[in-house]
Amino acid sequence: DAISMTGDYGLMQINKSNHEWLSEVYDITDFLDPYENVYCGVTIIGSYIEKYEDYNKALMCYNMGENGAKTLWDKGIYSSCYSREIVANMTSFEEVANGE
Repeated sequence: DAISMTGDYGLMQINKSNHEWLSEVYDITDFLDPYENVYCGVTIIGSYIEKYEDYNKALMCYNMGENGAKTLWDKGIYSSCYSREIVANMTSFEEVANGE
């Protein structure tokens, strides 16, 4: 049921600016429904991974918006605290899943 002061909804904090197109394209009706919310978040992140072919860049776009991320890239910054933390967690989960 989380809604931030900046209009980000649910577990994946889907910004209200994305609601219209997500509703139209994926027939999302409730951005606070955990299943619909996570589906939207994974879909958005997946599109950034496909576009940039880099987890850090994709996560930066997801976290700060594509324009915010591009501003940092123009300064030579290609990861953020957020993206590094998520990538580290992902690596840890993969190691556990692989029995390492």
